[in-house]
Amino acid sequence: MLEQDLSALVAFRNATDPSNLLGWSTQRDPCSWQGITCINATIGSSNGSVSEIRERVFKINLPGVGISGAVPAGVLGSLDELMVLSLRSNLLSGPLPGDLIKCRKLRSLVLQRNRFTGPITWDFQSWPRLVRVDLSYNTLNGSLPQSLEGLPRIKIFLVQNNSFTGKIPAIQRGSSIVDFSVANNSLSGQIPQTLAQLPPQDFSGNLDLCGRPLGFVCSAPASPEPTPSRPAAPTQTKPGRRLSLGAILALVIGDVAFLAVLTTLFMLCYWHKQHKREISAASARSPKPKAEVSSSDDFTREFSSSDKSAEAQAGQLVFLKTSKNNFSLEDLLRASAEMMGQGSLGTSYRAVLEDGQMVAVKRIKGVELGSKEFEKRMAVFGEIEHQNLHVPRAYYFSKTEKLVVTEFIPMGSLAAQLHGGETQQSISLDWSMRLRIALGAARGIACLHESLGGQVVHGDIKSSNILLSRSMEARVADYGIAQMLGPGSESALGPVGYRAPELSATRKLTQQSDVYAFGVVLLEILTGKAPWRSNHSGEMLDLPRWVQSVVREEWTEEVFDQGILRFSEEEMVEMLQIALVCVATLPGDRPKMRNVVKMIEDVRNWGTGGEELSSEELKSMDRP
Repeated sequence: MLEQDLSALVAFRNATDPSNLLGWSTQRDPCSWQGITCINATIGSSNGSVSEIRERVFKINLPGVGISGAVPAGVLGSLDELMVLSLRSNLLSGPLPGDLIKCRKLRSLVLQRNRFTGPITWDFQSWPRLVRVDLSYNTLNGSLPQSLEGLPRIKIFLVQNNSFTGKIPAIQRGSSIVDFSVANNSLSGQIPQTLAQLPPQDFSGNLDLCGRPLGFVCSAPASPEPTPSRPAAPTQTKPGRRLSLGAILALVIGDVAFLAVLTTLFMLCYWHKQHKREISAASARSPKPKAEVSSSDDFTREFSSSDKSAEAQAGQLVFLKTSKNNFSLEDLLRASAEMMGQGSLGTSYRAVLEDGQMVAVKRIKGVELGSKEFEKRMAVFGEIEHQNLHVPRAYYFSKTEKLVVTEFIPMGSLAAQLHGGETQQSISLDWSMRLRIALGAARGIACLHESLGGQVVHGDIKSSNILLSRSMEARVADYGIAQMLGPGSESALGPVGYRAPELSATRKLTQQSDVYAFGVVLLEILTGKAPWRSNHSGEMLDLPRWVQSVVREEWTEEVFDQGILRFSEEEMVEMLQIALVCVATLPGDRPKMRNVVKMIEDVRNWGTGGEELSSEELKSMDRP
C-alpha cells in the first residue's frame, strides 16, 4: 500500500478508535483491515518517466462499529483514490472533514446517524462523479451549498433531520435523482420547480417552505399600490375623468348579460349530468343481451350477468376499514372498467367510479372456501399493514363471484417495467431503482411471513405481483389468494417459472417456496429476462438454471441486464449470490425472508445498525 494511504488510515484510527476496537494492526496488510477495500492503481514517479502498480484505498465501509470523536483535518483528503466513504450509525462528532474535497473520485458519501455539527463547506462541483450523498440525522446547520446546482450524476441526496436554513438550491432533478429528502429542517422559501414533482414527505417538517408539492401557495410580494381592474364607483375616478351616463349603463347591461349566460351554462351542465345519471341507472337495471356480455371485457357487465343468485342480489361490498371514500356495490357496477390482465388466479380490471375514484378489481376463480372462512381470511389480510404491501380495501363474496378491490397503481408492475406490458407510464429502471424495489419487496414478504405467528404464506410471488408506486416503492400484491383455491388446482401451486422444485411432490405452498419464487424475481431484476429462457442448444430452461449454467461456464457480464452494466458490478454480484441462495434446490438451504432482507440491506448498507427506528425513519431507510 502507498505510504500516504497507510498514514491516513493510522491517523484516522488514532483519532476515532484509540482503543483499536477495529483491530487494525500494521502487522497485517491494511487492505485486509475491517471495512477497508483496495484496488490496484498506477502510480507515476516524480519525473513521470516510471510508473508502478500499487494498492490504494478506494472504499471505507464502517457502519455502526462504535467509532467516535472528530475526524482530524488533513487525513481523509490524502486518500485521492477514495470512491466510497460510509461511516453511518457511529458517534462521530465535530465538523465535516473539509479536506475530503480533495478526493476527486468520490462517488458515494454516507455519514448519516452521527453527531456532525456545523455547516457544509464543500464545493460539490469538485466531485464530478458523485452519485450518492446521505448526511441525514446529524446536527448540521447553515445553508445548503449552491454548488449542488447542476450536478448531472447525483441520484441520491438525503439531508433530513438536521438544522439547515435558507432556500433549497435548484438541484437539476431531470431523470437523475431517484431519492431526495430535506425533511425536518428549518428551510424556507419556494421549492424549486426542478424538484416540484417529488413526494411532499420529502419536504415535510420545514414550516416556511411553500409551493408544490406541499400545497402551500407562496405569497406574492405585496404591490405598493394595486390598480383596480375597473372603477368601483364614479366617485373613485380622478377629477376630469368621470364616467358618462352611457358608459355606466353599458357596464351594468354587460354585467347582467354575463350573469345570464353563466346561469344558462350552469343549468345546461346540471341537466346533462342528471340525464347521464338516469341513463346509467336505467342501464344498470336493464338486463344485457347474452351475446353482448360474452364479447365484453367490462367486468361490470360480466359480473351483473353471471351472478343472478338470491345471495348475490342481497350481497354487499365489504370494506375492511372505514373511510369517507368507501362506495357501494352498485357504484362499482356502474363504473367504467377495462381489463388489465389475466393470471393464474383470476382476471384484473381497472374501474373508474362516477366520483373519479380509480380502483383495481380482481375476479378470483377456483375459490373453494365457504363464505365465513373467506371473510375471516380477508379480514386478517386487511389488518396486516406495511408500506410494501398492497393491502386489499374491500371484497365481495357470493357462490359464483369473488371480488377483491384494491387501490389502483398507475405505474403498473415490476414485470411490466422490466419486460413491457400494460402500464400508464414506462420507466427505464436503473440499478439503484432495482435495488430499492428488491429491498422493498423483500421487506413486504418478510412482514407477511412474520404475521400471525409465522403462519402466512404468499403463494403467488412473481414480478407481476410486485406493483410500483409513483415514488417507485414496491407493493407486494395478491398475497394469500392461492391458499384459497382447491388443493387439486394447478394454480394453487404458484405460477410456472416461479415454482420451487419440491412443489411437484409435496403440492403444498410454504414460506420456503415463497423464498424460491422471490429468488426468481431477484434474477429477473438482475438479468432483465423472463422466468423462462432457452440455452444455446435451444433447450428451455427456467431462469435459475439458465443463470447457473452461465455462471458455471464463466462468471461473465452476460448474466446481467445490459441496461445496468454501467452501474456497480460489485453490488450486482452480491445480489446475484443472494438470489442463487434463495433458489437453492433443497428448501432447508434457503434463508428465511428476514435474513434475505438483512443481506440486501448489507449490499448498500441500508441496515438500521441495530437501532430501534420509528416507522417514518424505517420508511426513509428504504431509500438506496
